[in-house]
Amino acid sequence: MIKKLRIRFIVITMSSLLILLASILFTMNVYMQKNWDNQIDRNLNSMVLLDGKMPEMNIRPGMPPPQNPSHIQGFSVKIDDAGNILEIDNGNSSVSEEAVLEYAANALEDGGEEGEIGVIRYMTGEKPYGKIIAFADSSLSDVIMKNLRNLWYVIGLISMGILIVFSTILSGMAIKPVEEAFEKQKQFVADSSHELKTPLSIISANADVLEMEIGQNEWLTQMKLQTRRMSGLIHDLLMLAKTEAAGENIVFSEFNLSGAVTHAVLPFEVVAYEHGRRIECEIEEDISMRGDRQSINKMMEALLDNAVKYSEKDSAISVRLFARGSKRIIEVQNRGCGVSEAQKGKLFDKFYRTDDSRARETGGYGIGLSIVKSIVDMHKGRIETEGEEGEYILFRIILN
Repeated sequence: MIKKLRIRFIVITMSSLLILLASILFTMNVYMQKNWDNQIDRNLNSMVLLDGKMPEMNIRPGMPPPQNPSHIQGFSVKIDDAGNILEIDNGNSSVSEEAVLEYAANALEDGGEEGEIGVIRYMTGEKPYGKIIAFADSSLSDVIMKNLRNLWYVIGLISMGILIVFSTILSGMAIKPVEEAFEKQKQFVADSSHELKTPLSIISANADVLEMEIGQNEWLTQMKLQTRRMSGLIHDLLMLAKTEAAGENIVFSEFNLSGAVTHAVLPFEVVAYEHGRRIECEIEEDISMRGDRQSINKMMEALLDNAVKYSEKDSAISVRLFARGSKRIIEVQNRGCGVSEAQKGKLFDKFYRTDDSRARETGGYGIGLSIVKSIVDMHKGRIETEGEEGEYILFRIILN
């Protein structure tokens, strides 16, 4: 659980920082591109106003930089009302006369006041002699923008690497108090469960002796019943504590899963019969897996115990084991109170019970499914829950 919490912390932190970094880089990219476009538009407008001449580069003290950067190459064409070429001015561009004529023809064909021809942008203006078409080559600015974007990508990747390292370190510091509290909680549950076993055993023994001396009565019967319920709760708590504690140190080995499931079902056939239920098995043979057989047996016991307790009388409990590719799938289904969509996400929480009155009748404490979840997590598997309220519930365990 702590490992998942730490991973979730890192994912949330990194996602937030990634969105922030992407927003900053995107804003910078849009701003720079808009700035380049505005500079080219100002340059073209100046060329139209100056009748094809490039804007002067004179810089006076205290004045802002000129609006005609040297990296923008411009040229112009003057055309009379009849469409004849009057003058070609190459400006500071190295474009050939043939290319200039072709650009002019394309601009006239487009018929717009401004536009783009590949990397060449143009603007037209009316003049006494006809019109002038000013052109500006934006290829150099495109190259500069491309290099800037590549630089931003590199900066972004380096920043993400640094952020991952810092997020990992900070997550460990942030999760450490939670981890310590969780470990103390597990230790408290285990220690208190052990400590409670002795006084409960003494109470149960004294109740038996007292019953032999004075005979049965209502008060002794209730005392013994509640003692047995408390013993069952302590047993479940100890099992949960042992399962969670063993998760990191357990040694997996190859074993016959089909045999383990069959062995776990056999004792419950008698239990189900005594409660007016029956167990129907559909177990594929010779399915093996790598894991802890004892834990899988505890998992099956918890699932079957839950199925017997919460199934309706004269109904069947279905147990299936089959393989699908590399996956081993165990399904346990029973008819009865079922489960609603809102309850599915809480079933595996400690001490959660869908029906408190029914749980008191059956002696359930809401720990069995927590044990199941702990064992499945230990085996890197997952649990799927299906069901309808008042109809049925199915637990599907998927193991590798």
